[in-house]
Amino acid sequence: MGLLSYAQRFGGNPSGLKWKQLESDKIKIIFPSYRESDAKRIASVIFDISHDSIGKLGPTNNKIPIVLQTLPLVSNGYVGLGPWRSEFYMNPLQNSLDLGSTSWIDNLATHEFRHVHQYSNFRTGISKWLYLFAGQEGQALANAASIPDWFFEGDAVYAETKYLSQGRGRLPYFFDTYNSLWNAGKKYSYQKLRNGSLKDVVPDHYQLGYMLVGHGINSYGNGFWGKVTHDAARFRGLVYPFQKAVKRHAGVNYRQFVKQTFNEFKSQFPLNENINNELAYTKSNIRRVVDYLFPTWYSKDTVLALRKPYNQLPHWVLLNKNSSKRIGLKFIGIDDYFNYKKEKIIYTGYSTDARWDWREFNDVYVFNLRDGSTDRITKNQRLFSPDFSNDEQEMVAIEMPEKGGSILQFWDLQTKKNVSTAVHPQGLNLSFPVFGRTDEEVFVIARKSDGTSAVLIYSKLDHSFKELFPFVNAPIAFLKYRNHQLIFTITQSGKNEIWLYDLVQNQLKKLSSSNTGSYGGDLVDQKLIYSRPTAEGDQLFIGDISNLKYSSDPFSAVQTV
Repeated sequence: MGLLSYAQRFGGNPSGLKWKQLESDKIKIIFPSYRESDAKRIASVIFDISHDSIGKLGPTNNKIPIVLQTLPLVSNGYVGLGPWRSEFYMNPLQNSLDLGSTSWIDNLATHEFRHVHQYSNFRTGISKWLYLFAGQEGQALANAASIPDWFFEGDAVYAETKYLSQGRGRLPYFFDTYNSLWNAGKKYSYQKLRNGSLKDVVPDHYQLGYMLVGHGINSYGNGFWGKVTHDAARFRGLVYPFQKAVKRHAGVNYRQFVKQTFNEFKSQFPLNENINNELAYTKSNIRRVVDYLFPTWYSKDTVLALRKPYNQLPHWVLLNKNSSKRIGLKFIGIDDYFNYKKEKIIYTGYSTDARWDWREFNDVYVFNLRDGSTDRITKNQRLFSPDFSNDEQEMVAIEMPEKGGSILQFWDLQTKKNVSTAVHPQGLNLSFPVFGRTDEEVFVIARKSDGTSAVLIYSKLDHSFKELFPFVNAPIAFLKYRNHQLIFTITQSGKNEIWLYDLVQNQLKKLSSSNTGSYGGDLVDQKLIYSRPTAEGDQLFIGDISNLKYSSDPFSAVQTV
């Protein structure tokens, strides 16, 4: 789903990997033999989308080969010219707040096939002449010169939102950065929003594109962008053809079109509910952006957090009202998540295979705050979201196998051996496991392919999974256990809020409801510490929850996306 550039991958997949293919008039899917059901699902999703005429950019969908890559761990995908192909990286994210909790392969198929549709209909006019003269590279050059990158991605995100039960256009996580800027009264120029910044927090072209595409459709109809991109790809007007096409079909100049877009989306900006009398715990750095992530109470007045400045490597810090102490670097990772217990931090680090370039690993490391040492627990594994047992002799983590699905894995931290595993009987996608009051119970977030999520409890004694509350169409992430209580972030009412589930009273309580989202909460003595996006980066805030009441009807309180 990104437009990152890489050199060729030679020797990418092991020679012993057995491949199959599934072919229709629109696609040829090339996949490892053990992912045939996923290939059929992708073909079905693409078939349905390709037969929807509303909002099309043109009549054409050129046939494309799609390779399902199962060895990478970074969740992504792309469509490219020169050669004409697409690749889907099949491993889903742990954090469903980011891309949603719907099926990852449905998301990939919907988003990437929209790119297929775009390129298929942008081979016209001068773009077609360059294609005939220089092949696919010629079309790629012409399309990049005539149609901005924000349209490619914004239009694809709009397709996600249209066809899926969630999609990024429905997820508050997607808009956190813009909401943070608007909250702070920041008014950056279009050029800054278009090109990004190495100094300030600036949303990327996905968010900008979704809003501009959405405004075009909302104001001028489903056929608007088909007309605009047809004229732009033909280079009608030659210089700035896209901007001229917008003016031609919208009746307003491009500058006014952008202004109208921001006015429309600002009017939908969710209201802030300062239900816990939150106060800033960290001071914003006006000279450079600094993110503070996943705060954890180290003591009653000191917080442990991951600090990520724009100009430094990520590192952990101990913070209180008067000081900040740097305690250790974090290895390169796919995500920033970590857990802490008794002077030790557990997290995952990313690496690649020395021989097979597509094969990636995510291994567990333990950082010791006492002596600054780091101990590697696993080697060449595919593990995510680890947590310590109460006696620190064991860990639990999520394995994401090449064949798909997810597995609860338990490892002995002394012998560094896998001692047991657990798979949900329905094959649900699991994330963010944490040990409970005893080491015989583990709480874990589960999500179904339809996007519904819930928190489950797994018993190591009878190997069973049980629901704590019913599945709901809302992403859930960042689970933490504290004194018979579970803390997590859930999407609610256009915001990502922190909620608490009391395991004794079986009741829910809302702890934080910021209009820019609240993430990674931790609790001690009725004090909630959490991270919240701001115009200067993700900062830490503290709130008093002593006066907050339990919901009288907890399950109806959880609203859908």
